[in-house]
Amino acid sequence: MTAYETVFILKSSFSTEEEVAAIEKVRGVIERGGGVVSTLDRWDRKKLAYPIKKEKRGVYVIAHYEGGGAVISQIERHCKLEESVIKSMTTRLDPGALGKAIPNPDEKPIFFQEKFKGLRR
Repeated sequence: MTAYETVFILKSSFSTEEEVAAIEKVRGVIERGGGVVSTLDRWDRKKLAYPIKKEKRGVYVIAHYEGGGAVISQIERHCKLEESVIKSMTTRLDPGALGKAIPNPDEKPIFFQEKFKGLRR
């Protein structure tokens, strides 16, 4: 099986219970397709760079899982049909990075911190 990462954005107008239900639907789609979920993590509500489907804010969710090609087509179909998901993207991962490559959304990238380390106003 191949390792994948899917990031999807949920509408910010939903309550916490509706967000959890939408996340569990995605977990169910992966598992019904024969995939194995390694990590399914909800990030924070963030402002989008540009409006998507008339939404200016969204809830980011990241999923790391293993599966075949059928799982990917089912996830993409689910994200297109589910009205709570406003955007999604799937990429293939190295098997060693499965579940380890999830950054903390509150941290700044390391290169940014190192580049401006000595500059203070």
